[in-house]
Formats: sequence, structure tokens, C-alpha cells
Amino acid sequence: MSVTLRRARQALGLLLAAALAAAGAHAQDGEQLLAPAGPNLYRVEGKNIYVQTLACAAASQRTRAVLMYNNSGESSVLVTDGSRCAVKSILAPTTLPLDRFSVMVTTRASEWHELFGKNAFVKTSMCFKVVFAQTVVLKVLAKDDMRLIFPDGKTCTVEQVYGPMR
Repeated sequence: MSVTLRRARQALGLLLAAALAAAGAHAQDGEQLLAPAGPNLYRVEGKNIYVQTLACAAASQRTRAVLMYNNSGESSVLVTDGSRCAVKSILAPTTLPLDRFSVMVTTRASEWHELFGKNAFVKTSMCFKVVFAQTVVLKVLAKDDMRLIFPDGKTCTVEQVYGPMR
């Protein structure tokens, strides 16, 4: 493993530990319990924080897991079936300015839409819309009043916008 990659992994692990502690998700021996939230997506139990994994889709649909991290900056998801998955990012609620944005989205899981080029996700409520690389309007009227408006006129309520924890 290159020195640059090792340092990046160490920084991610330290950032993860600090972010989870700041969000009140206190770790017990460097672990957090996770509940499945969709393909390659877990929710930190009791928190509004999500862990996005790589190549872990089958496992995350049906099994609980543990997020493991250490002081050297390494983190992974250990699934109850014994498999281990790499962590892509830790997602937390983010605030957007009041505005109207034209964004390209792809549905990644039920009620989860990725915003291309924004390193962010939108969690909708009762949307039932599946799209691939479609340009939509994200309308932010207030912190708790956001909507996705699709080209066919369908409007979905946005529960929250999530971005990587910093």
C-alpha cells in the first residue's frame, strides 16, 4: 500500500472517530452498530448518520453489521454473515441555502437519490420514483421544506440532504 493511500486511510479513520463522537455516536472499543438501509448503505443505530460501503450490496439488504475503526485510521464494515466491506463514506445531514437547483440524480436505493457531481444524497419520503441520470429540480424553501421536482411533474418531499462528514 502506498504511503499516500495509507495516510488517506488513517485520516479517514481519525475523521470518522471524531465525527461520530461529535454527533453523539460514542464508540465502544471502536465499533458502532449498523442497521441495513439499502444496497451499500447502513444507518448508525440511534443516529442520523449513514455509512456507504463498496461492493457490499447483497449483505446490506438483509443483515446487521458493525462499523469498526481504529486509531490508525482504518475503517471497515463487518457484516454478521462474516464478510467485511470497505467504507466509501460517512454521510450526515447537511444544510443547503434556500434556492432552486438543477441537479442530475440517480436512484441508489428506495427513497435514496444520489446527486451527481455534488458528493451528496437526497432521502425522500413516499416518492416511489426510480430514475437514472435524470436532471431534476431540487427546491429548498426552508430547512425542513425541500422538494425534488421531476420532468414529468412528479414532486417528492425531501426528508434530508446528506453529505460526507467533515
